[in-house]
Amino acid sequence: MNIVNHLRSRNTALTSAELCELINVHPVTLREWTRAGRIPAYRMGREWRYDPDKVADWLDRREVA
Repeated sequence: MNIVNHLRSRNTALTSAELCELINVHPVTLREWTRAGRIPAYRMGREWRYDPDKVADWLDRREVA
């Protein structure tokens, strides 16, 4: 199963740590992308969360580019 299909099969939001592991990026990189608005995210209290469907769409767009 590829990453996009895995994301689309999830029904719960991802934490930063989960997404870092899944897409193999350093937490600092993910934090920079999130703060710059380069990756879809939302705040839940003090933590960032990532909607798996929106992240899958984001990855699809990046693969095409």
